[in-house]
Amino acid sequence: MATRTKTTMIIMDADGRLTLPPELRDALDVEGETWLFAEVIDHRLVLRPAGEDLTNVPEDDRWLYTPEHIAEVRQAWDEDGSHLTNRDLLRFLPE
Repeated sequence: MATRTKTTMIIMDADGRLTLPPELRDALDVEGETWLFAEVIDHRLVLRPAGEDLTNVPEDDRWLYTPEHIAEVRQAWDEDGSHLTNRDLLRFLPE
């Protein structure tokens, strides 16, 4: 049976970022930096924690979620000191 929490309004900023308020993070049982799977089902956004389960990620895309790749992205972020653009992120795609 699905558990439902109180409906909460959130805002998407101009860059497409969402901030989940504490009550939603608590309902998802997530904290800190967390990978979430996002799906659109019947015009609804559904989020669920990825955790260690990458079975829903196509095998060819699993490298994106490796600790090594995440560390490379963080390092680039730290070196740049600003938001990464899509062009910046393309540097990390395998050739």
